[in-house]
Amino acid sequence: MAILTTDIHYRFSGTSGTGTANGSLGGLKATNQLTTDTSQNIFDNVTGTESQSGDIEYRCFYVHNAHATLTLVTAQIWFVSNTTSGDDTVDMAIDNTVAINGTEQTIANESTAPSSPALSFSNPTSGSPLTIGNIGPGQHKGIWLRRTVNAGAAAFTNNQFSWIVEGETAG
Repeated sequence: MAILTTDIHYRFSGTSGTGTANGSLGGLKATNQLTTDTSQNIFDNVTGTESQSGDIEYRCFYVHNAHATLTLVTAQIWFVSNTTSGDDTVDMAIDNTVAINGTEQTIANESTAPSSPALSFSNPTSGSPLTIGNIGPGQHKGIWLRRTVNAGAAAFTNNQFSWIVEGETAG
């Protein structure tokens, strides 16, 4: 038996109840999942003012192992594709001071960077993924995203990016 991709859930942060994209600013793991990994599902639409002056926003979600008995071993995460717009990018970070199944810090608003410690954001790829570690059954690990919109960004419809989590199953 193995852990399937359907056993790996991506959940909003910010509440132990139903979470939202705009409320995913760290804190508790929400009960509901991101239904897809598109930017409009975790980040809000960029306003005219934000695109004119540029903008940096942060979100936190949890990778949750929903398998009843198996541990996801040596889990890693990386971007399959970054944003389809040429005027922005999304980077990712893991706070290694927060243990597996821990609660991530809560930031004041989407423009406030996570701190304590300052996180090292990067654009991980399959050749250089971020290491999550072992996620036991029913456990989770927080992931931080940072979206940077360049000043003077052009309007862009249906901007998307995607990531993947992979690991092994202890057998």
